Amino acid sequence: MSARFLLTAQDFMSNYDGVVSNKTAKSKKLHDQSQYENVRESIKQIATLTFHGSRLPVAAHLYGSRIIGVGTDLSDLDIFVDVGGRFYASYNKSKKNDEMFLKLARAIQFSADWRVTNKVLKTVVPVVKAVYLPLQLDCKFFLPT
Repeated sequence: MSARFLLTAQDFMSNYDGVVSNKTAKSKKLHDQSQYENVRESIKQIATLTFHGSRLPVAAHLYGSRIIGVGTDLSDLDIFVDVGGRFYASYNKSKKNDEMFLKLARAIQFSADWRVTNKVLKTVVPVVKAVYLPLQLDCKFFLPT
């Protein structure tokens, strides 16, 4: 083991209570979902406007490490964008999925509150990675169809 690792381990063990208290406090702060309500409403509004012609219900479900209380400051916020009440459905990769995904990614990209950083296609559940600019918060959107 390197001396750097041993020093870090020694520091951790000598201040175990402080480290655990600090991590617990940060985790509780990140777990507070009220701070993400603007994020949820922003993406719900974008998705509703994007898919308004389909007349399908739109919801945004938050999940992941921040929501279950084990997140860190570096954790992103995972958001399941539900168009048409498909939260519990099974999914298959399809051209329709990719088209809906690209439509949502473009809408997010043109929103003043968001900056798209990556798009992952060719998967069963496409992913948009973006930053919610008002909070400088990294987010991942999943849009199964």
